Amino acid sequence: MSEQHDDQWSKKLIKELATDALKERRRSRRWGIFFKTLTFAYLIGLLYVAMPDTFDFDDEAWQRKIMWLWSTLKARSVPKKVRMPKVW
Repeated sequence: MSEQHDDQWSKKLIKELATDALKERRRSRRWGIFFKTLTFAYLIGLLYVAMPDTFDFDDEAWQRKIMWLWSTLKARSVPKKVRMPKVW
């Protein structure tokens, strides 16, 4: 009887230790994600403070950036050796 009680006690202890280890790992992972996100936001804030002109979103600058990006992507998507047929 004593041996069975010891066996149950050890199984219960192992189960509790395993679940506590899993809870601690989960908690550690969540805090890690939180602090990584916080650090990333802090770095973005520092970048904004250091270079505020880069984040200028007035209409003309925004349109120029979009047009530049569109023209760059368009130029890269068409192979240079292929001739485009003239429509007019």
